[in-house]
Amino acid sequence: MRPLVIFSAILAAVFVAACNKAAVQTSQTDSPPELTPESAKSEEVQQKKPAKGTKPKVAQEKAEDAVPVPPPKRLAPDGVYFVTERLSFTTDDGAFTVKAGTRVTRVKGDDKTMEVSDGQRQFTVQPFQVTNDLDEAGKIGRVAAVDAAASSAANRERAQQAAATVSQQQADAAQAQANSMAAANRRQKETRLAGFKAERVTLNTKIQEANEAESRHNYGRFLGRTTSLPAVVAQRPALKARLAAVEDEIRSLEIDLSR
Repeated sequence: MRPLVIFSAILAAVFVAACNKAAVQTSQTDSPPELTPESAKSEEVQQKKPAKGTKPKVAQEKAEDAVPVPPPKRLAPDGVYFVTERLSFTTDDGAFTVKAGTRVTRVKGDDKTMEVSDGQRQFTVQPFQVTNDLDEAGKIGRVAAVDAAASSAANRERAQQAAATVSQQQADAAQAQANSMAAANRRQKETRLAGFKAERVTLNTKIQEANEAESRHNYGRFLGRTTSLPAVVAQRPALKARLAAVEDEIRSLEIDLSR
């Protein structure tokens, strides 16, 4: 009995010792590590150091507030300007225009008006109608060149259309003249045809009279009468030859008029 009690006591003591050791290990694991002065300073530096890839806040604010500075203007020499728009003037000598982008020099003037010269004429402009900015003048010159090219192309097209119109009018006039001449020629041929047909009737009548006169002459001789041959009978060969020529003319004219 006594050995059993001793064994139980030893077993209980071992169990209590094991529980106490486990509690101590759990307590050490859950508590934060103790900070030394060196580790605390390193942690403070890490918190103040900005993250990689980000700009410092002050430098970023200065970059956002910075305004881009435009490049300086390129100005023409003093007294030299360029016309910014197309200008029209009327003088005692007549009217003239000044193209945009024309280089002019100041003769005299103030803030309201300015008298300038393009090397050939002098005229008055207002300050907003000229500029001494070379970049702006270059843009105006390029636009003016494009406008001039478009205007030139439009003028060429109008000239071509006008030339085509004139050519068509000339062709129409020539055709009308040809038609008129053809009509006049036709009327002339119709008149000649009518004349030849009338002459054919006359020739046939004379030839018929010559035939009848010859018949009477022959009948008189048969009866023993002495009579001279009528003159119309002697003309009959010429009348027949003329009739043949007239018939040819009639056929030719009729062919021409049938075309």
